[in-house]
Amino acid sequence: RKDLGQRMKKAAEDKGDKVVILSEATSSPTVAHLREQLSKRYKQLRWWDWEPVSRENELSEVPTQVLDGRYRVHFDLRRTDVIVSLDDDLFEAHPAALRLAREFADRRRRMDDERTMNRLYQIESGFTPTGSLADVRVPLQAGQILHFGLHLAAVLVQHEALKGKTSDELQKKLAEFATGPHADLVEQIAADLIAARGKSVIAVGPRQPGELHAVAHVLNGLLGNVDQTVRYTRAPEAGAGDLT
Repeated sequence: RKDLGQRMKKAAEDKGDKVVILSEATSSPTVAHLREQLSKRYKQLRWWDWEPVSRENELSEVPTQVLDGRYRVHFDLRRTDVIVSLDDDLFEAHPAALRLAREFADRRRRMDDERTMNRLYQIESGFTPTGSLADVRVPLQAGQILHFGLHLAAVLVQHEALKGKTSDELQKKLAEFATGPHADLVEQIAADLIAARGKSVIAVGPRQPGELHAVAHVLNGLLGNVDQTVRYTRAPEAGAGDLT
């Protein structure tokens, strides 16, 4: 402890130029406060976050037309009628897996005539607990899921109910994905999502590229899901570097 104190005293003289802190990614307010205090005292200090597996794509690809900054996405399946999961193992690997599984199961217990069961479409590259519960499971190679998601987006933005709500630039980018090998299924999913506007969720797994996450954020907004079944909270500020 004495040696550490001497080292930190010397570090203060150098403004922390030779001090590097490696930390796990965390949303702890206490750690955030500690980081802030250390940064004030040691101006040159570098703080790196590292996780072997992360959901960084989800954080970094929230489009500015949805939110400005880094946000975490949260789902509320209690009020969700249609769930489209693009390689996201919601009930096993998701940070909120236990809560999501419970909410999903509660909606499977039909209590009265006014409460209908939900429907789950699981498009995935490997068999998962979420896939075992899906009403429709579509096994695809991981690299094919991006095209499937963009195909779904292309169909949705051209739907009469959503026409005119997206930019011409986005529609042009998606036009090349307007067809695909799963056209009938994509049309079915799109129709379900349109019918469940404000009561649906499009989720994307952490292994999928940022492009697909960005599209999902836009689609959830277009479908009226934000502040209904989808909400965002600001993510902790990243350190001097992010190694995830």
